[in-house]
Amino acid sequence: MLRINKINSTLLIIFSFLGMLFLFSGESFGQEVEVEARIDSTNVLIGDQTNLSLIINQPDSINVFFPEFSDTITESIEIINSTSPDTLRLDNKRLEITRNYNISCFDSGYHYIPPFIFQYNKDSLSATWETQPLFLHVSRVDIAPADSSDVIFDIKLPGKMPITFSEIFPWIVGAILIGLLVFILVYYFKKRKKQEPLFKIRKPEEPPHVIALRELDKLKENKLWQKGKIKLFHSELTCIIRKYIERRFQTGAMEQTSNEIIEALVRNGFNNNTQLAQLKLLLFSADMVKFAKAKPLPDENETALLNAYVFVNETKQIWQKELDDQKKGIEGEKGVEGIEGLDGVKGIEGINDGTKQLEN
Repeated sequence: MLRINKINSTLLIIFSFLGMLFLFSGESFGQEVEVEARIDSTNVLIGDQTNLSLIINQPDSINVFFPEFSDTITESIEIINSTSPDTLRLDNKRLEITRNYNISCFDSGYHYIPPFIFQYNKDSLSATWETQPLFLHVSRVDIAPADSSDVIFDIKLPGKMPITFSEIFPWIVGAILIGLLVFILVYYFKKRKKQEPLFKIRKPEEPPHVIALRELDKLKENKLWQKGKIKLFHSELTCIIRKYIERRFQTGAMEQTSNEIIEALVRNGFNNNTQLAQLKLLLFSADMVKFAKAKPLPDENETALLNAYVFVNETKQIWQKELDDQKKGIEGEKGVEGIEGLDGVKGIEGINDGTKQLEN
């Protein structure tokens, strides 16, 4: 019996100690948290809005909950909108958390706002804090004239507000756009009446052989067939030659088959059998690669590229400026060597050959 009493006494002492510990910790905990409610203006007109701020000053190790509202603070005071909690970190590991509510009231008079309750709950520990109560005075708008004692008076006319720039800005932009549209239409119909293009972009004209040789050099640098892209190599090679023939001989080579290109050149008076044979070999070899999946040898690929260079150089049109320069170089003296650029031919014979090429 004595032993049981000793155990009970020990348990009583332990529970008393724990109770005091929780009591002191709760009091200390409560002293570390401060809550506040404030209104920007306690006197407003009916229907006007003002800002209500709820503020918590707390340690950063706990989480105190704001009071929850639906859409009203009291029966007469409505919440228009609210912001998310805004946290400001202070010294000594403390936080100041603010949440703002935009409120309004449509009932005149003095309105009592009860204290706001903040809560903390974690495990078996809980605590609450209250703010001070607030008062809001809502007054009516005095629409009666100051010098009138009559109860009935005329309706007050709407007030005139000045026009702001933001109101007339859309009209200014609209007027500018309409003026620009009218100008474009007038400009377009004038050009159409004169049968002139809308925009004149003049670029220096390049001879077809200059373009073709530049593209052949680029194809050679890419080394497509060396990388195993044989079909792509022959496709680009024939595309360059087709574009050159179309510009040089004024034919639709880009939309013609290989046979049609040869026939069109013959009809136009192209009768150089050696050049025709080289062109046939180049075009038909490419057709075999593209459509019959033929695999030419490396030497055949080199030969195709070489034939393209030879065909362009031997059929290139002598541009008028080059021809004038060449004629100046042979005037006055027989047997003088011709200007370089006529495929190595000298004298008057080189000029005659160049003239024949121009005629072709």
